[in-house]
Amino acid sequence: MGRMGNVTRYSRNEENNGYGEEGRKENAIIILRDSFNWGTHRIKMSLQSPPPYIKYLFENVFGEWENIDVTR
Repeated sequence: MGRMGNVTRYSRNEENNGYGEEGRKENAIIILRDSFNWGTHRIKMSLQSPPPYIKYLFENVFGEWENIDVTR
């Protein structure tokens, strides 16, 4: 495990790519809310189509990143 800014890189297991869809979504929301102090709408937009610096952050924390659709 390492650190990137104030975001901890979590260790992953091979069975479910480390997190599973719901766990990855929840962790991504927590990272954006805590690291950037963002609100719901900005988090939703960044999960659907992240700017390059957020995509880079997600890829370093989660590995491969696919955009996520959030209902709220």
